[in-house]
Amino acid sequence: RDTFGVFYGSTNRGGTGNCAATHCGTVFALTAPATPGGAWTHTTLANFNGPNGGDIVATPTFHLGSLYGTGEYGGANDLGVVYQFTP
Repeated sequence: RDTFGVFYGSTNRGGTGNCAATHCGTVFALTAPATPGGAWTHTTLANFNGPNGGDIVATPTFHLGSLYGTGEYGGANDLGVVYQFTP
């Protein structure tokens, strides 16, 4: 969670591309409703498509304004990625 109360997370499915063949994933934000009982807002921040990362396996860590996480696929020789995303 950041200082504004926005929660961040990741998925190991979803994203863009042919996810059944290449593995995918997303990084997302959840923003609390402006009024109690209202709807939360979901925003997809990053889409993984296989080559740029896939099967995102860990909840991202928020550090100094950026999110960091890992994926089992993508990168050189499809051996996985470590990503940094700055919202």
